Amino acid sequence: MTLINTAPVFHEASPVGKALIDFSNSEDTGHSVTALSSGKILVAGYNASDFSLARLNSDGTLDTTFGDGGKTSFDILGYIDQAFNMYVVKEGADAGKILITGHSYTGNGRGLADFSLVRLNADGTLDTSFSSDGKASFEISIYDDFAKSVIVQSDGTILVAGDTTDSESSTNFSVIRLQANGELDTSFGIDGKANIDINAYDKGTGMVLSGGKILIAGSSASTSSDFSLIRLNANGTLDETFNSSGKATFDLGGDDTGNSVTVQADGKMLVTGYTTDSNSYSHLSVVRVQANGQLDTSFGTGGKLLVDIGGI
Repeated sequence: MTLINTAPVFHEASPVGKALIDFSNSEDTGHSVTALSSGKILVAGYNASDFSLARLNSDGTLDTTFGDGGKTSFDILGYIDQAFNMYVVKEGADAGKILITGHSYTGNGRGLADFSLVRLNADGTLDTSFSSDGKASFEISIYDDFAKSVIVQSDGTILVAGDTTDSESSTNFSVIRLQANGELDTSFGIDGKANIDINAYDKGTGMVLSGGKILIAGSSASTSSDFSLIRLNANGTLDETFNSSGKATFDLGGDDTGNSVTVQADGKMLVTGYTTDSNSYSHLSVVRVQANGQLDTSFGTGGKLLVDIGGI
């Protein structure tokens, strides 16, 4: 979703139903949206160079009590920052606070990328109890690190997941855990970080918690790409009760990109994304996975479903 103007157009009588928000008089990109219990709406993403966040009233107009006229932006490392996911804390001492994660480049000409994160108070101001200024960045490897998802656990610790480059030609799933104050939780993984190698090129995108376990979905490739899913124990180690290794891949017949994961009430997992076929046409794709990491063959065809929406 690209956010480009400020038209107040969520009114029930409006035939349009769209809200466009200009942050930078340049390119603005939205990646995450959350509806608050108050009926207001948070939209997070990035402008030309910084993390950006807007709060809308229920009718789509900017909520001028939030940030600067309903909008706020944050520079992390002085160069280019790109935000991809947002989480609003629902309970505990930090209830109502807003976490936004993505990556920040470390120098002019972009340089290398690190995981980055901001925590805001409910009014859009930086929460200075987090990492002293409300902003934090983390180098996972000496190459590029891209964060795509953030979740706060019931104990207040923060999980950030994505992928990291472990050499100039190989990438891995990556997840870090932070204490509520923004410091790495060194009881998780190795010094607060866990990197998981599935194939030559692994991209972590979606994350969800289930029964004390951490599920991260994405895609893995050597030549063509498959959906991939890992399940970690609470301490960041692989859960070997899941597909005997904690890792699973699913080939949907083309070049497959997994983006999101959710867990049903019965414990089965749904991973969705898209599959590009031999004609370079893309199709919405879903797999359903049993708790043991095997495909649920009662779903779709052998546990897989490809949906053609656009007709090609």
